[in-house]
Order: sequence, then C-alpha cells, then structure tokens
Amino acid sequence: MTSNCVIRRAVPADRDALCRQVKALATHHGYDPVSITPANVAAHFLAPDLPMVVLVAVAPDGGLAGYAAASPTHESGYASPGFYLSDLHVDETRRRSGIGRALLAAMAAETKRAGREHMWWGVDARNDAAERWYRAIANVRVPSTVFALTLEPFEALAAEGERLLEGKAVPGDPAEA
Repeated sequence: MTSNCVIRRAVPADRDALCRQVKALATHHGYDPVSITPANVAAHFLAPDLPMVVLVAVAPDGGLAGYAAASPTHESGYASPGFYLSDLHVDETRRRSGIGRALLAAMAAETKRAGREHMWWGVDARNDAAERWYRAIANVRVPSTVFALTLEPFEALAAEGERLLEGKAVPGDPAEA
C-alpha cells in the first residue's frame, strides 16, 4: 500500500515542497542543508532539459510524501546504460507504507522508458534499516567504498584539469622544468 499516493514526475510547482524533502534527506545523512535553497532545487532538480529524472509521491492531501532522483550512468561491468539513483527519501512519518518501493518501481519504469537497462545506487553503511530494505529488492550487492570531491578540493582539481585541457604541462611534469 502506498497510502494512496500518486507517483509522478516533479514539476516546477513542487519546488518548495521538494526543497523541504531534499533538506530532510541531507539532514538525515548529517549534512548541513544551508546551501539547499528553493532556487538551487529549481536549477538542479526542475530545470528543463536536465538529464536527471525526479519523481515525487503526492499524498492525498496534496503534500509531497517523498521523492526519488536519478541521473544517466553507464555500467562497464554490464556494458549497459542505466540510471544512478542519487536520492530516495520518504517523510519519516510515512515510511513503511510502500511509498519508497513505489518510487523505486516508478524509477525502474522511467529507466526502462529511457532505453536504459539497470539502476545503481548506494546506501550509507551506517543505515542498517535501509541496507536491509535494499537487499530485499536488489539482485546484486557490490561491497564498495564511495568517494566524493566537493568544495575547495573539487575547485582545485577542476582548475588543474582546466590547465591540462588547455594544453599546459602537468605539475611535476618534466616539461615544466
């Protein structure tokens, strides 16, 4: 049962409610949601022509009960295109009602509609309940370590890459000497 929620693609009118959902997910994972604003949610989740798919679960009262977001990816191990599920969130008070599974199933359908053949996602190793839930659905579990590059270290590496793309020597490269 999905508490009579309707699953659909997010639209610009969802901006503020989606922003609250994104902030709740970030907070749940221990991040400071100060940078999550309605403007950046509109730009990164709702702008036309984005390659990502954002689905929302709309409760009978019209509020958002949850959301899922996924972007195109390619899995070399299967030599196939797919979607990477970056976000799956259900309001705490509405969990265990089938909304998460409904969002995941709808995202699988969107993945297939896009001509893609698989979905990939990660789970925080500290979130035992989510891992158990995903294990019951997924047919492959890949033990892995995930890395992120953000803020100043990201900017520094991107600047290094820009120099390389402009044909400049790599730091420490004998050509620089």
